[in-house]
Amino acid sequence: MKKALKITLIVVAVLIALFTGIIAYAVYDQLKMESKLDTIVNNLANEEKIDMTIETTGDCAKVERLIKTNYQDFYKLVDKVINEYGNPIISNSLSADNYVKDGPEFINTRKELNHLKIKRQELNEQMLEIVSEEAIRDNIERYQLDDYYSEIYREYVYSLKLIIEDVIKEDRSFNESIDVVIEILDFLQQEKDHWQVEGENIIFDEQSLLDKYNWLISKICLDCDTNENKDGPSSL
Repeated sequence: MKKALKITLIVVAVLIALFTGIIAYAVYDQLKMESKLDTIVNNLANEEKIDMTIETTGDCAKVERLIKTNYQDFYKLVDKVINEYGNPIISNSLSADNYVKDGPEFINTRKELNHLKIKRQELNEQMLEIVSEEAIRDNIERYQLDDYYSEIYREYVYSLKLIIEDVIKEDRSFNESIDVVIEILDFLQQEKDHWQVEGENIIFDEQSLLDKYNWLISKICLDCDTNENKDGPSSL
């Protein structure tokens, strides 16, 4: 009897050890996956193109796919802002060629600038929708994340939200530049009898008007999206 009891206790001890080892390995594997996920997500902010290859497993893979999709959608909108609604429109608005073609009323230029502001505002709103509470809840429900991984996902989305808010903050400077360009066009329309374009230069017949034009040009943000020169034509 004692021998049988001893054997039973040994078997139980072995089973407990095996069970403990299995749990320990599972916890280790989970922590390893979460660490890998952290590294992947931390690098997303520096990627030019998001690689949608999923490198983790289990629930981490669900979070990885979600947050990569969020960053991918964000970068697509940023590319659209830069490539379709970026600085060249401002530069072209203040070119000598445009002064000749569309001045002194600048009807078409005003339409383009106003359209530019509207489209960029729409794109900003689309960026914010990516990190909205409604979008977060929908994604959590769709991927059936538990409370633990839902919180991890929320933390990653919050980091992306901070990036988006910085982008939108920079965009306000761009909009301010557009407002200054419109102010310059208003000025040129108002003083249309006192300036003319010669080559790449705009010529004023009064020093005070020249000074005001140069002052308005200096107000334009030179650092909104790129380092392109947004100065108007040379003034004399």
